[in-house]
Amino acid sequence: MIGQDASDEVAFLEAFYRGGEWLAQGDFLAARLHLEQALRLNPNNEKTQNLLGLTYFKLNLWKDAAQVYEALVHNNPGDATLHINLGLVFLKQNNTSHAVRAFETAISLQQDNKKAHNYLGLALAQGAEYVRAREHFLLAGSEAMALRMTHIVDELLKNPAPKPLEKNAPEQSQGPLEKTLPAPAENPSSSTEVGKVLEELNKNMTEKPPSHAKEVSSMPAPPLSEPALSENAAAQNTPPENPPQEKEDVFPLPSAQRDSKPAERFQPPPIEEAPSVGFKISQTVPVLPWPQEGAELFQIDKEAVTISIQGELLTRLTGLLAVAGNLDITPEMRRYRGRSTDSPFGVGQDQMQRLMGAGVLFVEKATTEFLALSLGEGSLYLREENLFAFDERLNFENGRLSGEEGWSIDMVHLRGEGRLLLRLKGMLRRVPVPAAMSLRVPVSQLVGWYGQLTPVLSAVVGRSTIVLSGTGFALVSVAGQRP
Repeated sequence: MIGQDASDEVAFLEAFYRGGEWLAQGDFLAARLHLEQALRLNPNNEKTQNLLGLTYFKLNLWKDAAQVYEALVHNNPGDATLHINLGLVFLKQNNTSHAVRAFETAISLQQDNKKAHNYLGLALAQGAEYVRAREHFLLAGSEAMALRMTHIVDELLKNPAPKPLEKNAPEQSQGPLEKTLPAPAENPSSSTEVGKVLEELNKNMTEKPPSHAKEVSSMPAPPLSEPALSENAAAQNTPPENPPQEKEDVFPLPSAQRDSKPAERFQPPPIEEAPSVGFKISQTVPVLPWPQEGAELFQIDKEAVTISIQGELLTRLTGLLAVAGNLDITPEMRRYRGRSTDSPFGVGQDQMQRLMGAGVLFVEKATTEFLALSLGEGSLYLREENLFAFDERLNFENGRLSGEEGWSIDMVHLRGEGRLLLRLKGMLRRVPVPAAMSLRVPVSQLVGWYGQLTPVLSAVVGRSTIVLSGTGFALVSVAGQRP
């Protein structure tokens, strides 16, 4: 009997720690399998329940997650963190009243818990209780959200019969809550409108995997795979008889978006001729032009790249010559499995930055070749070093493609519709990958790929290559090739 108990304990610990490791790596299905096995072996282990609740949360299994956290709250009524986690599950279920009660309970246990106040504010705002929501946003130190609530109340007082706020409004809508409330969706983590809130929801499911488990940011990602493309995207993959040479339309947007009126851009003040101070600059020194009204997001000329920002953009600042306008700059971190990590997106001065506001950047071209693209339907995989800037409407995810001998390359997966800017060694080329055979590309020439392709890193005669199988296109560039 004692031997049987010891055997069960060993099996429990193995399942528990394996589940924690898979959870840390972002493989939530494997984590669920092992943690459920651990819970069957030890049904009263609260550490296992907590990790399993987090796993259900990551898998969007709200009902299962709610059952786990309700049991934990019942057994630990004085734990404010558990009440917050339960409230977050209710919030993702769009169960506003239950979420409010859970957050209120957490606040009654810890009155100065800013996270509980912040999420209670979100829940109240989702239930149209804007005045109460404002109070809790202020207690949470979220002045921006409190100001939004004030604006909503003012609008309600001015207009007794306003148009109802829609939680799932289209991106063009300017409703004050639509970028803050976690609306239910088939795949909420892919929505750019609520991505920041969902990221915060994920961070605040505060129970972490076992301390021995490695962090997600340090784990090598599994091989990146390409989801099926729509018919329109597949049609774009068919190479024309005479491929276009224009840089702007390798991945064209749908015609309806291409023909739409461009958003209002930052307009610089008129520049007057500087007074003479006793010397004259030769006219051979190039003048970097300001972008014209209605200009594209990225403008590329012989000397520099001009980036016009109106809203939000992610870009590196390598080679920055000058910046004008009112812009907030925040370092960007890598994203993995829909959540932000502690690892920077880029190294040192080349780290990706998130710019918000209105302004213009001037970036030196030097010996680098830049290329502006429009990403339409489908998705695109790029080497991280080749992605210089992109529209915030594009969803991104970082990953690592690992080889057999321990070496790897960092990749970025882009999805959505928007603009991006590549930096290259030379001209970008597309190489079709036929369905009947695989395509080998030297890693040194690889820029990325798109289509239904599976990548594998290998070595041939000591040379690192990537093998692409399926249907799609490889993107390559060789140093020295210029238009």
